[in-house]
Amino acid sequence: MALILSAGSVPGALIGVRLNTLMPVQTVSLVLYGFILLSSIILLNRQRGRGENAEDTHAHLHSPSLLVLIGFFTAAFCSFAGAGGPILVVPILAMFALPAKEAVGTALLNSVFIGITASLGYSLTVGL
Repeated sequence: MALILSAGSVPGALIGVRLNTLMPVQTVSLVLYGFILLSSIILLNRQRGRGENAEDTHAHLHSPSLLVLIGFFTAAFCSFAGAGGPILVVPILAMFALPAKEAVGTALLNSVFIGITASLGYSLTVGL
């Protein structure tokens, strides 16, 4: 699952780097704060609604195209705002009823792909 998620993360991270270079620092900061708040709300709602249609929701994560899309958008945001991948990926996977340990492990492996790609993108952007 993490490798399929990461297939979307590589191009997403490059897009996020590009968007970051086009935006003012204040805008990037506000977006980051908003998404941290949103991630927290998702996790809190997940805790309260535990057990409702969990198996039906979890089945959606067997779709490779959905995983690639999640990887793309989360990597774009994470490399844009400078947030670690798991801060957004874990709540999204939890929203799809993936067990917490599996969500954390998947997000941590995915964050390696996001981090390496974004680091290369920023290095090329600033001419390191």
